[in-house]
Amino acid sequence: MGEASELEVKAQKRAARRLKILEEVVSSEAKYVQALQTLEKVYMIPMRMVADQPKGAIFQHADLDAVFINMDVIVKVNSEFLEELEAEAGKFPDVNYGQIIARAAKKFKGCYTRYVNNYDAAELHLNKLKKHDKEKFRYLDVQKSHPDAGGLDVRSFLIQPVQRVPRYRMLLEDLLAHTDEGHPDEAPLNEALEKVREVAMHINEEKRHLEEVDKLRKLGERFATSSNMEKELVRYDRRFLKEGELAKVRLTHRQRRQVFLFNDLLIYAVGSKNGLVVKGKISLQLGARVERLPNTEHLQNAFAVIDKVGKGYTWVGDTEEHAKEWFDAVQASIELNRPKRESRAGGNLLGDVSTKTPSQRLDALKEGMTLMKYNQRDGKSGARFVRLSADCSKICWGDLKGKDTKSDMKLGDAVALLHGAKSSAFFKQQGAKKDQDWLCFSVVFKGRTLDFAATNAEALFDWYLSLAQLLPRSTEPLLDEASLRSRMESML
Repeated sequence: MGEASELEVKAQKRAARRLKILEEVVSSEAKYVQALQTLEKVYMIPMRMVADQPKGAIFQHADLDAVFINMDVIVKVNSEFLEELEAEAGKFPDVNYGQIIARAAKKFKGCYTRYVNNYDAAELHLNKLKKHDKEKFRYLDVQKSHPDAGGLDVRSFLIQPVQRVPRYRMLLEDLLAHTDEGHPDEAPLNEALEKVREVAMHINEEKRHLEEVDKLRKLGERFATSSNMEKELVRYDRRFLKEGELAKVRLTHRQRRQVFLFNDLLIYAVGSKNGLVVKGKISLQLGARVERLPNTEHLQNAFAVIDKVGKGYTWVGDTEEHAKEWFDAVQASIELNRPKRESRAGGNLLGDVSTKTPSQRLDALKEGMTLMKYNQRDGKSGARFVRLSADCSKICWGDLKGKDTKSDMKLGDAVALLHGAKSSAFFKQQGAKKDQDWLCFSVVFKGRTLDFAATNAEALFDWYLSLAQLLPRSTEPLLDEASLRSRMESML
């Protein structure tokens, strides 16, 4: 057989397959609509008549709503869809179903979404009847012996709308695969397939949303009734992500808390005989952030969650892995809510900061300047005159008035240098700290940290870059001038 003959045979097979698919589009829809009408005739109408009885009714309308929600609409929509297909089928084999299916898909979106999302609840209601209301379930079981039911129980009919949209997609994909390029129905069929895919995606998204709402509702039920948390937690755009125990640090106290993480919120609570009691909430939107805190003699495996106004909450994990797991989860939640930056706000503030030699910066620090110093014990802050010793071996501080040294620490004992508000000292006050994060830095020692905030960008550059020169073995990564500038711009 020649090459031309082989191509002709393939074309004939392709055309024959297309005709079979066209026939299947109509025949499968006719069979489906018949099943819907049987469900209506055998189950829905008789049950509705029973529920309408004023006294002694086996079924109530609530039962019908729970099991057959939106089915009346589906029967109507698909019956009309079948009529259009059958009218077009009269032109067989020169039929064009694309536009008909595309129009129908727009109607499917609403009614099928509602039905499919209720399907699991309908199943639960039927199971409840089977276990706890034998009379109702016996009525349903007897109905499958109806001549039109063909021995199929109500579940066999209820599942079919759930399976139908995926079936449309498969038929259209197969039909397009056997439709020649340039065929009059090619573009309409592509549009129809896109619409059906949108319906399927919408159904799946709505189903996931409703599942999340159900999780929130069940979680809310665990809280004390007086807190009204069930109503407060349930929001269409909220997602429950993680639950566990952490220690909350407040000054020198640590309190175990049950922590609940959502995509927009962190809630912490304690148990009581009446349910969980909320102790606090932290919004993770609008500028919230999370920072790992350096390990010190008194604080290990810690991180701080900072809300939009700068108020910090210090949390401690049971282990390094436990703390990192929670830190990563909170950070991921915050990132979801962070808007994309269209432009950098820090250019004007940092543009006037001059580049200096290392010796010039060190000279400025030896002369000393005013910094805000945060108290490690309670997080209170105050202005201090801070300088380096003449040999740069110590960091010294005292009162502003006399500029005398009251205290000092040997830089040789320091183990790390941090840029930003990363120490727990910044977050121990009940209110938010006044200093901006990009002006903060900490020198970490084994038993404590020295925590400062510069009063301007140039002072921050002088202190951080000079200390980075003096602490080359910092356990935390050190930034050069370009990296520090970039980091500060991102924080503004």
